Amino acid sequence: MYDLYGPDLWDELLADTEHWLHQWYNGEYWSNYVDAIIGITAQATPGDYPYSVSGVSSSHEKLDQGRVFVLLKWQIYWKDDNLVQHEVSHLYYADDHFCINYNHCVMAGWTSSAYPGHYIGFLYEDWLWWVGYHVACAYTTYSWCNTYNCYQVIQQNSGRYPLRTLTISTSSGGTTNPAPGTHIYGNGLSVTVSASPYSGYAFDYWLLDGTKFSNNPITVTMNSNHDLKAYFIKLVNLMVRIPQAPPEGVKVWVDSNEYRAYADVNVSVMVKTGQHTVEVEYSFIKEEWEPGAYYIYTFDEWSDGSTDNPRTVNLTSDTTLTAYYMRGKCGIESKDPLE
Repeated sequence: MYDLYGPDLWDELLADTEHWLHQWYNGEYWSNYVDAIIGITAQATPGDYPYSVSGVSSSHEKLDQGRVFVLLKWQIYWKDDNLVQHEVSHLYYADDHFCINYNHCVMAGWTSSAYPGHYIGFLYEDWLWWVGYHVACAYTTYSWCNTYNCYQVIQQNSGRYPLRTLTISTSSGGTTNPAPGTHIYGNGLSVTVSASPYSGYAFDYWLLDGTKFSNNPITVTMNSNHDLKAYFIKLVNLMVRIPQAPPEGVKVWVDSNEYRAYADVNVSVMVKTGQHTVEVEYSFIKEEWEPGAYYIYTFDEWSDGSTDNPRTVNLTSDTTLTAYYMRGKCGIESKDPLE
């Protein structure tokens, strides 16, 4: 039965033991990684009337969160491990269901007017126990049925344990989905994580267990515990000006991406901080003053004195580069470039 029942005892169990989950436990009799915590109680719980609640297990939501608990009601007439099998089956996402046609399934514990269930009045163990017809036959079987796919569901989730942790963090400048924090997943699951930069930033790379990856989103296979960090980088504005540009503009390349600059319209590109390649068209022909008078403009230098074209720039903040050209008369009657 899910944790809808017995909330007081459930909260008490969580408060006392949750810190042991997903940790390595060194004990007097055994040492191992703690995937689940099983508690045993004889206390009364809500829902005990008119029929007793045999146990409480994590809901699907809590299982997805890695909060794997079982609370067993150990009662005087209940000395069998069917109870354990029933509640632990919930940890593999098997659900309670009605007992149809008296199908003997360890998960068949519900009744209704349509499906009144199959109850017994006594149990044979060390000796005969009278239980007042309040114990379902489901608690006297060790099998799972195919009617509700109990066996198939358990098989599908049989490799879920041990649970794995994915710890996600970020640098400044963005967030992730799932959000930063520690998340718990079943063993072997594939988890996709995407990075989303804030305004003025761009995604740079992932660091997964110390290894860099540039793809976004990234898929992590949960075959062990993993640490994943998203790094973001600040964007800066690179502006390229060509005051002498003709009406049709001049080609400009930033990191091989082509743009066009005009005399009164600059090329403005948001780029990551760091090194970038900038190139302008080496020469262009421009008609001036009177029709038929053409002048050729040839690249001379940049505003910072560099004559490299293309050139590499290392950007740490917003930067403006102006390209200057030398002018000479073509002496031609067309705009075709000189051969």
